[in-house]
Amino acid sequence: MNKKGFTLIEITAVVLTLAVIFLVSYPTLQHILKKSEANETKANTENVIIAAKTYFNLHNSEYSFLDESTLEVTIDKLVEEDLLESNDYNETSKVVCNINNNKQECVINK
Repeated sequence: MNKKGFTLIEITAVVLTLAVIFLVSYPTLQHILKKSEANETKANTENVIIAAKTYFNLHNSEYSFLDESTLEVTIDKLVEEDLLESNDYNETSKVVCNINNNKQECVINK
């Protein structure tokens, strides 16, 4: 007799092998995904801060910089000025820049 197909033992062996491969690789894949999300968040934050600094440099004639100043701009304003492509943060997010002796330190307040 000519039998075609796989036996139950062969199919079970293949399924178990695939399950072991998945169980071994799953934590590594999760770590890679979390790391890439953290890198994306960091890159987005850096882009927003660069956009805010660019905004203040473009509009510095509107502000009187004394020895020390604190300025705020909304992220929506940066999008409106075409300094950012989209608002990945909530609409009330603001970039706060402390200007001190021509040094700008900016943070995002959510």
